[in-house]
Amino acid sequence: MQPAVSAIPAPVSRALRKSTLSVSEGIACLTMTDAPSRNAMTQDLKDDLDEVVRLAASSDDWRALVITGSPGVFCAGGDLRALTSRRNPDGSPVRDVEGIRRRMSRSHAWFEKLYNLEMPVIAAVDGPAFGAGFSLALACDFIVASPRASFCMAFNRIGALPDLAALYLLPRMIGQRRAKDILMTARVVSVEEASTLGLVHSVHEPSAVIEAAMAMARSFAQGSPQALAMTKLFTNQSLESDYATMARLEGTGQAACLNSDYFFEAVARFMDRKPPRFDWPH
Repeated sequence: MQPAVSAIPAPVSRALRKSTLSVSEGIACLTMTDAPSRNAMTQDLKDDLDEVVRLAASSDDWRALVITGSPGVFCAGGDLRALTSRRNPDGSPVRDVEGIRRRMSRSHAWFEKLYNLEMPVIAAVDGPAFGAGFSLALACDFIVASPRASFCMAFNRIGALPDLAALYLLPRMIGQRRAKDILMTARVVSVEEASTLGLVHSVHEPSAVIEAAMAMARSFAQGSPQALAMTKLFTNQSLESDYATMARLEGTGQAACLNSDYFFEAVARFMDRKPPRFDWPH
């Protein structure tokens, strides 16, 4: 019995506002391309991310998403010029509390969907991932990095609050004490320390980072989209849920998985001593 998988369309590539999107064999790759700004989190880049998240959520063909930056820089964080450029007639900065709150709310609308995309999302980090760039990497399921990658919650250097879910994600990943150290000191975290903390999955030479991320994505593309999606979503919910809730999710999800075409085909391959379609690394 063959698993029901839709036909993979031909490769596509197109330019967005501050990035490019390419899709090949079910793997989508968003590459931030605003190198002069060090891929600052401008409104244009946010719009790109919003668009790609919407495309990913609505696609039946995408199996994984890779997010990467320019050679030597992932994302330097928020666009400070835009945050301070608006001026009153007397030259003083505009202080727009409600406007900032609304903009943050719009950002979280796509950011939460990115975190909960029903497919593996991999960040390929070569160079700095600072501020909102660090948050963007944390929202991905895996981070592969180069030796020149570095991470910094730089917000407190300018008297700002860590945002884009940093306060939610980081404590859940490394614990409150370690998260406070990184969030409150705004110090730079080396790729070695990030690996020790479990934030970085693997380290590769700069020329090999993208290929490592793509290889991981190709492996996931051979797995069951249904099982991978539920494993991811239920894990994301685990720290917010009690045992009984997780047990119910597990039972409902397992019932769906064990009745899927993918499951029956995979078991048949096992019984026939054929290699599995989903293996690691692929």
